[in-house]
Amino acid sequence: RWLWRRAARMQKLAPPTASASQRALGELRFDNDALPLIVDVGCGFGSSLLSLHAPTRRSHHSTRRISDAFNTLGCDASMAKTRFARGVAARWGKAGAAAFVPASATHTMEWVKA
Repeated sequence: RWLWRRAARMQKLAPPTASASQRALGELRFDNDALPLIVDVGCGFGSSLLSLHAPTRRSHHSTRRISDAFNTLGCDASMAKTRFARGVAARWGKAGAAAFVPASATHTMEWVKA
């Protein structure tokens, strides 16, 4: 609940500039680029994508983590929100599979298509 209250108090931001978006997206690196990519445009604090990487989430068929089967990319206009999400991913040891960037939706989708 605290996350929702914090987000509700934050003012809406204009999308990042084209150069800032392209720079952030150009610096993306995943540990395994061959894995499928799940994208969340307007991810905010990244809670939806982070829940996929939660430390307790496992497949009922094996002990292999479900989150080992994909990469995730979240983009948002807020640098503060994407920093928060990157910090959580790093603490969980998922920084190589979960990326969060301050980028516009338009530029993120262009990057995904490329």
